[in-house]
Amino acid sequence: MRWLLAVAWGWPALQVLSDMAPRRRDFVSNPRWLGLGALLITVACTPPPACPKGTLRVVPASVFTTEQRLTEVSMTFPAPKGCDLPEGTFVVTGSFIEEDGSSRPLTVNIQRHDKSAGTALVTVSFTPSLPGIGTLKVFVDPQLGIVQLPVFVARDGATLPSFVELSCPLGQPSLTGHFVCADAGVSVRFQGTEVASMPTADAPQVVGNLLWVSVKSGANSVIERSLLLPDGGVQLLERSPPFRPGTTHARYADEERHLSVYLVPGSARVDGPWSTRVLGRHVQLRRVGSQVLGLVSEDAETLAAFARTFESSVAAASPAGPPAS
Repeated sequence: MRWLLAVAWGWPALQVLSDMAPRRRDFVSNPRWLGLGALLITVACTPPPACPKGTLRVVPASVFTTEQRLTEVSMTFPAPKGCDLPEGTFVVTGSFIEEDGSSRPLTVNIQRHDKSAGTALVTVSFTPSLPGIGTLKVFVDPQLGIVQLPVFVARDGATLPSFVELSCPLGQPSLTGHFVCADAGVSVRFQGTEVASMPTADAPQVVGNLLWVSVKSGANSVIERSLLLPDGGVQLLERSPPFRPGTTHARYADEERHLSVYLVPGSARVDGPWSTRVLGRHVQLRRVGSQVLGLVSEDAETLAAFARTFESSVAAASPAGPPAS
C-alpha cells in the first residue's frame, strides 16, 4: 500500500520536476520542494510494521500421571495477532523421556493459531511405561515457545496387594508381595492375579514368606506349609500326616531328625516362646494366633529352625529414654 501511495504521489511530482528542469536551481533552493521530496522518500522506503504478538502463555509447571496411561497436556503460547503465520512454519515437535532415559515420540492432537486472540494452542499426548520421574520436551516454531516439564509417573495401584485387600477384608499380606484371602477356600494372589487356589483349604496363616493352611482330605485334614516365592510362585514344602477329628498331634520325621507338634488344650498363659528341657527332649511352648502349640524334639537346632517359621519382625517407633549415665 505504501508503495502504491508513493507512486501515486511521486508521478505528478516527477512531472513537475521535469517541467521545472530549467529552473533546477530554484527548485533545489526552495524549501517547499525539498520537503515534498523528503516525504516521498520516507513513504517509499519505510518497511511495513510487523504483526504484534499476543501476551497469553499458559504452561503447567509439572504433570502427574500413572504408568501405561495415555496422558494429554495442553499449552498456550503468544503468537502473531491480526495476521497469519507464514505457511509451513507452524511446527510442533518434541519427545517424552522415560525414567530410564529412553525416548518416546509425542502425538500432536491440537495445533491451532488464533490470530484474533494472538495465541497458539498446542495439545500433545504420550503414554509412559515406567514409574518414576520423566521429562516432557516440546518445541513450537516459528520461535513461539520451548517447554521442558517434569512428569511424575506413579505405579498403577490396581495391581498392588493393598488394592486387592479392599476386596478381601480378612486377607493377609506376605513379605514377598503375595496376598492370601480366605473366602470359600484359600486364594493366593500376586500383583492382582490369582496364582494359587485351594478350594478345600481354610484357616490360612501367613508368617513372613511362609503359608500354613489346613486342607480337608475326606473325613480328615492335613496341614500344608508352602513357600511364597519372590517371582509370585507358591512352592509346597511339606504336608503333615492326616489328622482325624479330635487329633491334636502331628509328627515330622526324616532319617536323622524328629519333631512333634502338639495343640495344647485349655487356656495356657504363654505370652512369648517358653523353652525347657524334659526327659532329654527340647520343649517349647509358643502362642500362634489364639492357640498355644507345643514343639518337642531331641535336637535343639531342629526345634529352633521349625520355630523360626512362625516368627516375623515388625518395626515399632518408641520414644527414646534418657542417656545412660
